[in-house]
Amino acid sequence: MADVTNNIPDDTGGLPDFIDIDVRVAPDRMSAHMHLHPVEGAAGTLTLEHLRAALNREEIARGIDIAALRNVVDDWNRRPRELETQPIARGGAASAAKIGALKVAVRCLSAPGDVTLLLSSKYYWQIASLAAKFQRVDHGTIVARRAAGSPSLLGYNIFGKAIEPEVQGTGQPQLKSIQEHGNVFVAGNTYTASATGIAYIDPDEEIPKVHPIDFDSSVEVRVFADKMSAELVLTPAGERGKNPSEEAIRTALKQASVLHGINEEELRVFLARFTKSGAGITTPQSIVVARGVPAVQGADGYVDFSFNVNSAPTPTLNPDGSADYRNINIVTSVAAGTLLAQLIAPQSGTPGRDLAGRTLPALHGSPAKLPVGTNTMISPEDPTTLVAVSDGIVRFDGSAVNISEGYMIPGGVDYSTGNVNYEGSVGVNGDIKAGFDVYCGGDLQVNGLVEDCKVTVKGHVLCRYGFVGNGRGIIDAGGDVNLVYVKNQTVVSGGTVSIAKEAINSSITARKSIKIYGHNLSVAGGTLAANESITIKTAGNISGVKTIIQIVPEPELVAQLESFRTMTAQHEENIRKLSATLDTLPPAKRIDKEFVRKLKNAIIMIKQEVLNIEEKMRTLMVEMNKFDNSFIRIDRCAYPGTIFSIGPRNMIVTEQMNGGKTLRLIDQEIKVI
Repeated sequence: MADVTNNIPDDTGGLPDFIDIDVRVAPDRMSAHMHLHPVEGAAGTLTLEHLRAALNREEIARGIDIAALRNVVDDWNRRPRELETQPIARGGAASAAKIGALKVAVRCLSAPGDVTLLLSSKYYWQIASLAAKFQRVDHGTIVARRAAGSPSLLGYNIFGKAIEPEVQGTGQPQLKSIQEHGNVFVAGNTYTASATGIAYIDPDEEIPKVHPIDFDSSVEVRVFADKMSAELVLTPAGERGKNPSEEAIRTALKQASVLHGINEEELRVFLARFTKSGAGITTPQSIVVARGVPAVQGADGYVDFSFNVNSAPTPTLNPDGSADYRNINIVTSVAAGTLLAQLIAPQSGTPGRDLAGRTLPALHGSPAKLPVGTNTMISPEDPTTLVAVSDGIVRFDGSAVNISEGYMIPGGVDYSTGNVNYEGSVGVNGDIKAGFDVYCGGDLQVNGLVEDCKVTVKGHVLCRYGFVGNGRGIIDAGGDVNLVYVKNQTVVSGGTVSIAKEAINSSITARKSIKIYGHNLSVAGGTLAANESITIKTAGNISGVKTIIQIVPEPELVAQLESFRTMTAQHEENIRKLSATLDTLPPAKRIDKEFVRKLKNAIIMIKQEVLNIEEKMRTLMVEMNKFDNSFIRIDRCAYPGTIFSIGPRNMIVTEQMNGGKTLRLIDQEIKVI
């Protein structure tokens, strides 16, 4: 009887009294589930109506899952217990309208990088590199169409309340009139270009737009700052674009004030080539279309000298590579009234014209001045000539022509003249015989041989023949030395040594460089030493004679190093003497503490000075071994027996080295290049 009673609906509206039914609604009201809890001491059969009554109590009216409710009834009746159900009611989500797919009708740009380049461009040539990816669109061109979409649908929650979609609409533009956006007319589902340009897909709005582009070729005239030349620049035309007409180019030139100097032939050829190339051109093409005529400055006046002004001449090279000293002089004797120099007048300039046709004034050459010096004057009869006032030796020092008394020896230096000691320049018409000394404070020119003698010259030396003897001769010059050949002798030069033929078993030292022009034989035996460079045809001979070719440090550095060594030796001798004094002091002196202290301090100070000098010597030796720009050049060959030396490094030739080769000191090693 109790079960029957419990199944009879009461005033609770159909809810049973043997079970508590709790309906739990999700916060979004889109779902609900039930919690069943049996009442202690009561029993009964759960029915579908009981569950419906519980839902009605909560006013849940939509989305009720009847099958789920039946499953709950069956499950609970089989085994009454506390039970949590799965969702037994669900709402329906709203559905937004869907826009139809876009179908592009033309080739357009869509890649972000391509679109960025397009939006920064104004002319076709600026975007021509992407021409394969786009096509020209004009006003009225259909750019794209959009397919039909689907309308939006309302949703509902479990209480039956409607839920609108986030975006309402039917999925179609639904425009009452045509609208323009991004140079595109939008009407219904059709997108039509409203400007000439290139279509692209806007990466943000994902709709087609058109960026205006000028497909016609453009004309630009660039006049350079000096107004003496102008450049014509034509940009290539794009699809259906127009090339510039000759009239447009003429107009552009006129507007840029380019009225003179137009090269009509070059302009014609340029236009023909540009037009013929057509779509093959992707970059601007330019030509210097006009040039003004610059004013030409007249040549400056100059002085034409009647004597050799170069006191350190280089020989004339013959076709076979040999050198010739026969036609040059470094000591020139003149008589009073001799023409020394003539003034050459400057020339007038030629006017010019700029691009606008304006005349550019001519620039006339500057006049020169006669270099009047000691014992010279401007001729009273001809103010354009310089003449000698007295007899003597003429020399140009770079700013003035001077005549000194000089010393011209009509024959040779021998018993008829004795030794020569003269403070000016000396000219010897013959030989300088063995056993005689020559000193001159200027330049020395010898038209014959120099034999075993001592020649000391402050300036340059020119010997038209050779310097030969038995090894007792020396030429010591402060300047350059120029010889035809030298054999068994010594040459020291403060400048450059040049030898026309060969040097045999001789010692030649040059402050700067040595150059020997001899073809089959240049240097054999002896030693060549220079600081900057040595250039020769051949070194040594087939007999293997020992021949030394060396690049040495600057003489000043060598002298300084030797001075440091002398100072060090003197200091060490002083230390030895002071130490000996200290060791042999008698007892009476040894008790004098102050005297002993002074001796020890003196030794310490001298030792410190030695350390300082040794540090300077190390620094100096590093500097002495820098030969970055020095070299030895062998044009023909070097025979075995030749020793090359650059600074501290040596190279001995054991097999014939064929030229041309250059030897340099690289990373402290002699390299043959």
